[in-house]
Amino acid sequence: MATTIENPWLQVPTKAPFVLDCDRELVEDYNRRDPPGDRRLLVKRLMPEPYIGNLNAPVLLLSNNPGAGDGTRHRATSKFQEQIRANLRQSIADYPFIYLADGLTTKDPNMKWWEKRVACLRRHDGNKRLAATVEKKCLKHLGQLPRQFTLSELSRSLLNVVYFPYASKKYPRFKGTLSSQEFGFNLVREAMNRQALIVFLRSPRKWHETISELKAYPRRCEVSNFKNPTLNPGNLAADDFLSVVDAIARHVDRPA
Repeated sequence: MATTIENPWLQVPTKAPFVLDCDRELVEDYNRRDPPGDRRLLVKRLMPEPYIGNLNAPVLLLSNNPGAGDGTRHRATSKFQEQIRANLRQSIADYPFIYLADGLTTKDPNMKWWEKRVACLRRHDGNKRLAATVEKKCLKHLGQLPRQFTLSELSRSLLNVVYFPYASKKYPRFKGTLSSQEFGFNLVREAMNRQALIVFLRSPRKWHETISELKAYPRRCEVSNFKNPTLNPGNLAADDFLSVVDAIARHVDRPA
């Protein structure tokens, strides 16, 4: 997909601090003010993750910023940082949503977190217990077991865009807007232009303040529990969950 504006994330430094030149002054000024440790921008350890997944995905997930929890140690490795760079370059064909890639260890907390978010969308071949749990939830809320997808199919069909691109343990109290954020905002506008389904995983307030046309966009929905933003029936309205399934199915079934 050719974006309508130049992608600044192709210029992320190869060594820490991992800050774009266009953001450096504001980021350094923020950290210089010595914010609480859980809100400090971890640019000396972690690569920014402005988006994860296929830029032309039919389902766009909107969230806050890359958190820094149990998986921080893994994300700081050079191997994972190269996977982030490959994602930014859009050079991963089979698993562009890298947190759903078979190549990652299942012991990685980041992968476990995302696998839980999509548990009701994916096939669980060989795991009868989990398959039964998913079926029970779907029957309860939908009255049916909808189509399920492989990790590769999900990875090619989802795009997660964060409002703020740099990682911290808690969302930073950052005033103003970084130059690089405009690329993410533009990804949202492009998704709206192609009629992608937009799902808010966190509160939409900041997104609405920045992209006012999102409020009236008809193909949008949000989870009911922003603290546990799982894509399942119950956390999404039944019709909204089925819309997610339909959007993915149309994408994976279209002729190559």
